[in-house]
Amino acid sequence: MIGLSLTAGHTGDVDAALDAADAALVLLDDDDPAHDELLLEAHLRRCNALANLDAGERLRAAALAFEAACDRRDPPGFLRASALWGIALVHFQDADMPAVAATLTRAREIAAHCGFTSGEAISDLQLAWYLLADPAGADAGARRALDLLARAVAVFERQPNGSDELAALHAGVFALAVLGVPNIAARLHAAVTDHAGRGGTDPGRYLRFAGPGLADRVRRLLAQLPPAKGAPLAWDEMVALFTDTVTALP
Repeated sequence: MIGLSLTAGHTGDVDAALDAADAALVLLDDDDPAHDELLLEAHLRRCNALANLDAGERLRAAALAFEAACDRRDPPGFLRASALWGIALVHFQDADMPAVAATLTRAREIAAHCGFTSGEAISDLQLAWYLLADPAGADAGARRALDLLARAVAVFERQPNGSDELAALHAGVFALAVLGVPNIAARLHAAVTDHAGRGGTDPGRYLRFAGPGLADRVRRLLAQLPPAKGAPLAWDEMVALFTDTVTALP
């Protein structure tokens, strides 16, 4: 059930992902130490599914339940880091951006310490979206987000995670569009869409953590991009376009 929830989430079938996570939690015994790690995995999958459903209050409750379940145990680092992603969302809902940044920085540090390499990059990716969700500081947030996303992409290139790397590049498209780089944003967007379509993944799923308002802004801004020029980009060309552009920005 946990495996089905993970797979369904990556392919965008969020209802199936939530149903499978709930089924796993029913099968597991909160009082049996032998079930500890699987129980925390099921909590993680439930949080991820609810995030993709834009379920504000349910997601908040699920994130707090995941943290409480961790606090009752001595969880592996990768699960503690994952629980902190949900707590960062709670802080974001409370409009406490310093706490969001501190929580995700801690999550990244825990992930690095325990060898959860993709977790380092996912922590940066989530913080980037939260920064991009603040229209009041759009330019400054977008520039900081690009640095985080470039670091995340570099991690994903070292330890491949194509689905989440596309998610980081998708966030990069939006950040570049915010900063007034529409032509490169359009080429990158076309490449991300092409690779995500062939890979059967949803590159926009992480932005839903930051609420429907951000999703609406992303849709509107991407709809204003000019048509992409040139042939479709191969994977390494797509990554180079993004990283070279970020490096060249002032």
